Amino acid sequence: MKKFDLIGMRVMNTQTKSIGRIEKIEDGYLFISFHGDLVRFPFPACFTTTLELEDEALQEELEAESADSSFDAFKIKYRSAVSNEINYLRATGGKKYRAIDGELLPSQNGETIYAFDTDTDLHFPDGTAIKIWFPEKIIPAYVVSCEEFTLVIRTLENLGNSINMIEFTAEQWQLLESLVERIDEMSPQSESIAYEVACKGRNQINKNKGVTCGQNFAYRRATSEKVTFIWGPPGTGKTETLANIALDHIEQNKRVLMLSYSNVSVDGALLRVAKKYDCDEGVIVRYGYPRAKELVEDNRNLTSYQCVLNKNPKLAKEYQELTSLKKKLKKKSPERITITRKLAQIREKLLLEEKELIQNAMFVATTVSKAVVDRTIYTQKFDVVIFDEASMAYVPQVVFAASLSKHHFVCLGDFCQLPAIVQNNTDDRLAEDIFHYTRITEAVENGWGHNWLIMLNVQYRMHRDIANVVNKYMYGGRLETSDEIYASRNEIAACEPMSNAAISMVDLSHTYSVCTKTMDGSRINLLSAMVCMKLAESYLNQYEVGIITPYSAQARLILSMIRDMKEKDKRYSQLTRAKGKFILVANRDFMYRKNISNKLIFTKVMDSIKKNNASLGGDEIIKYLSSNNKKRVAIYFDSREDSFDKFCKDLEAATKRIQIEIPGIIDEDDDALEQLCMILNNKEGEGVDVTIRLDEDLILPEELQKFARYGYTTTPVTLIDNTIIWFGHPISAAEFFSEGELLETESFPCARFEGYITGRSLQAFLEI
Repeated sequence: MKKFDLIGMRVMNTQTKSIGRIEKIEDGYLFISFHGDLVRFPFPACFTTTLELEDEALQEELEAESADSSFDAFKIKYRSAVSNEINYLRATGGKKYRAIDGELLPSQNGETIYAFDTDTDLHFPDGTAIKIWFPEKIIPAYVVSCEEFTLVIRTLENLGNSINMIEFTAEQWQLLESLVERIDEMSPQSESIAYEVACKGRNQINKNKGVTCGQNFAYRRATSEKVTFIWGPPGTGKTETLANIALDHIEQNKRVLMLSYSNVSVDGALLRVAKKYDCDEGVIVRYGYPRAKELVEDNRNLTSYQCVLNKNPKLAKEYQELTSLKKKLKKKSPERITITRKLAQIREKLLLEEKELIQNAMFVATTVSKAVVDRTIYTQKFDVVIFDEASMAYVPQVVFAASLSKHHFVCLGDFCQLPAIVQNNTDDRLAEDIFHYTRITEAVENGWGHNWLIMLNVQYRMHRDIANVVNKYMYGGRLETSDEIYASRNEIAACEPMSNAAISMVDLSHTYSVCTKTMDGSRINLLSAMVCMKLAESYLNQYEVGIITPYSAQARLILSMIRDMKEKDKRYSQLTRAKGKFILVANRDFMYRKNISNKLIFTKVMDSIKKNNASLGGDEIIKYLSSNNKKRVAIYFDSREDSFDKFCKDLEAATKRIQIEIPGIIDEDDDALEQLCMILNNKEGEGVDVTIRLDEDLILPEELQKFARYGYTTTPVTLIDNTIIWFGHPISAAEFFSEGELLETESFPCARFEGYITGRSLQAFLEI
């Protein structure tokens, strides 16, 4: 229709109910006079969001035109944002991963294949393109296999027989290119729910009511309305609610697709649904690459591949034989590559059957990344699509997920938790999550309701004191704690240290607790890691223990320690979330000197702990941790003086290598220095490689100067035979500066840990 045909028509603002008259249309805007006041609206988008004509037929025509216009604007915006991220990743490679101890493997067909150890359990699909970054050049390679902390790659150049370490990036931009394709394919006519989410969510704020709360309300809306957003803070039963919603739809013979940003979330949701629903094989299916042990070692055939494999007895037998043989081989055995390829060939033979299974299953769970790239998913339409952990996904990923739904779209998440990860910091459009995009966050912050939003407001996980802190500083007082968990959580809070304090602190002030920056820009703190693991060790006979850190390198260091400890004690497995006791391990003085914001929940928690006198510090830490030194402990803790003899015995037992890092002065203990000099000189005489790295302005005793290697050091650590790690020795007396002020070291804890994986990780982190 022509624009001038609208001039003079009466129109109603559906939000304010005001009646006005159209005065003019120019430069993409519609100008309306409301009793003499001229107000402009975007044209034609305003006819799907705000304005309504008396002429119903004309209104429908304008709505259709408006839908195309507003959806096109959405597509243009996010096509540009995703393209910018792609260009950035192509130029820089994006996130860098590290692999160590590379070995060239024998190959029958002339391929150059290497096996590496990794400090995290990476999960790249076979065939993933990667780039290896050397200072002088970039070498392309491909993933042959990636499992159990072992990465096998095929390189296009020979890198030598052994490689100490590589840094590599995966070609993540390829997934984003597929996302751009999916964005381009969507239209408001064929993907009406995607259009609703992309273009109408911002107009669903209801200022006349507050946030609607309760699991029952969430369940009712998600099983009856077209679009539902469920805000689920920690411990509020989000996965349980998801499972109940899915089961209701399944029982109504509706097919459900469950998506999430992470494999862990997908696994958890599927297992919860399967636990609640006893059904035939192939009804509930996990598609993709599960991480949960219950699915990897699947007895119910919940994974799509295992399900179709079992329908082919001959191939199933061959698969089982190959898998059993593979487990018996060393991780870097060349035979594993051959077996891996044979297993891939079996999977290829069953690909069509697997796709057919997915097309008929009633409940399919997979990651949004797989859904974006896999035709088996994105060419289908499901009656219901459920998206979990939505705050961690890009807005176009969520809208794409909504495009796969015919009748219902349910979006779950917590906008107070982790946001989406964006590498390109020059374009922040992808950093905005779907809750912000639809103005749900704005509504909550102002105490308003949002027509699509239901909050789960009763938590069943945390001790009330922990929940109260979270509630006060993150959830605006909306979060309640169930009385059902009171007794069990109190029992945990009663544990030492700081008995009966659900929230406490191990304060590393006045110790040499220094962070070391790693090559990838992350940080490690060896003393903090040792303290955390020692605390964890003291609880393992009774409770699950989780360790959380803001730095990926620190997480990898702790994971290395867990892997070493698992070799001796199977209790060391996965990390979890706080239920009954939260212990903050930090250097309070250092943090305060950094002038961190008082608005941060971290600062508020530290202030609260200090006010309640619920912290352990200085020599109290040594006394408490050393009291847990039983005969067989993974981590030994004691004072500098009381641990020196044990340290010397380890030096005397060295057979290959002693590496010492001295970031500051050695304590002026003549007897100890004399003993140290004697031991190190004796070990050199026995053929042990001894090195001492220290700053150039430090002076070693004359008897030790021949071992000196000058360079930047930050951590007082000794590594013996790449396996035994001592923090704080030899008799360190180091101090450090923060914000121009000296932080004196008054307490000298020393810790010992034994493990090759951790030793090797430390060598890489500290570039020893």
